[in-house]
Amino acid sequence: MSEEGSPVIEEVHGESGGIPHAFLDQFKGKGHDNMLRLGQDIKAQGVDEAVARAATDAIRLDVMTMQTLYGAAHSHGGAHSH
Repeated sequence: MSEEGSPVIEEVHGESGGIPHAFLDQFKGKGHDNMLRLGQDIKAQGVDEAVARAATDAIRLDVMTMQTLYGAAHSHGGAHSH
């Protein structure tokens, strides 16, 4: 969890699917505030682009799902600042 209480990615496991740690490690510490766009926020790191895109899309969907489930109280407005 981040300081604001919204979920962030702590670890991604996918090496059993042939995806190297160097690619997966890019997701650590990112959350719903990160767009997770391949080629911008995320680099392919030698992973086949189709695989990298599929993994990025799946992880982005997971982050959005976590935010919906756990982040209902989190808002970008309000009294607190970053």
